Amino acid sequence: MNDLDHFSRWRHDSKHTDNPLNSKTLKTFVLFGLLIFVTAEASRWLGVEGLPISIIWPASGLMLGAGVVLGYPIVLFSAIVLAVWLATLQGTGLSTALFMATAQGLGVVAALIYLRRNAGSQTALQLETRERLVYLRAGTLTATVTAGMGAAGMVLAGVDLTYSAHDIFLVYWLLEALSILLFAPLAYYFYLNPLRFTDALRRDLASRQMTLWYSAAVVLAIAVWALPELADRTYAVALSFAFFPLLCCFSPAWCC
Repeated sequence: MNDLDHFSRWRHDSKHTDNPLNSKTLKTFVLFGLLIFVTAEASRWLGVEGLPISIIWPASGLMLGAGVVLGYPIVLFSAIVLAVWLATLQGTGLSTALFMATAQGLGVVAALIYLRRNAGSQTALQLETRERLVYLRAGTLTATVTAGMGAAGMVLAGVDLTYSAHDIFLVYWLLEALSILLFAPLAYYFYLNPLRFTDALRRDLASRQMTLWYSAAVVLAIAVWALPELADRTYAVALSFAFFPLLCCFSPAWCC
């Protein structure tokens, strides 16, 4: 089954027994939950000054991409993991942690419902175009629901905020949308066909272009980490936005 066939048949058959990672086993859930937990914590290294928002937030994209293949249970499990992460490592109150994790989960669920209703059978050419459009719209929907509830939650929780509510929403939405566009395809193609994904990784790692990419990523990461110690943290936050064009160069190679 190719990727386009999977997309068109998804609403009719979400089990896909030809995918060994799609059996909803405890191991799959635990590993994915660990990925969500670790990437959520790592994302706080690149936080927005004065806001509990990360510049790169992989959770939304990973949950959306995995949810397309693994279904709603993985989204629910991921939301629980995020609530635990917020309440433990971030020191967030239990009610606020549950609200923010629910916002994240509902945003992804809304996108999955939209995808399930719009993934109809079409010709390969029509489907290839539609697939991109639907993912774009689904990402927009996820970002809107999550950012709206997240911004409202910050205001209602009485968080000491430097910016107005609408500014928080716009920043929240933009960073959510960008992260979804970057990470959703990676999770989708990995869980859809892990062997093909692994083969693509092996080929990419052997190429000169990927060596240059990794070198640039390491240099950028060191610069972002060192700037707060050497100068104003504002410079590190501004420089961290350079990760987006770097990730954009990386992501398409995995989605072919």
